[in-house]
Amino acid sequence: MPPLSGVGGQFLGSMFVTKYLLFVFAIQLIGGVLLPINRYVPLALTILGPIIVNILLFHSLMNPAVPPGTLCHDSMGRRIRKRAFGVRNRQ
Repeated sequence: MPPLSGVGGQFLGSMFVTKYLLFVFAIQLIGGVLLPINRYVPLALTILGPIIVNILLFHSLMNPAVPPGTLCHDSMGRRIRKRAFGVRNRQ
């Protein structure tokens, strides 16, 4: 994948230079670890919610070459929605 150009490239470049991406990575890691181990799921969703909104806004406003709808169709989406709305598997 070629490096980003324009406003999106400048934004990610500034986040990389200031080491802000390390903070974002740590927050994503914490939220991502809490979900599969099924501990503090509301906290994990509270942490990951703004990150997902930020990703969608980045792709829609700063990098419109990638349609933001493609980000919503991942395999974890169903799991997150089930946990967020309290749907449980019946056995």
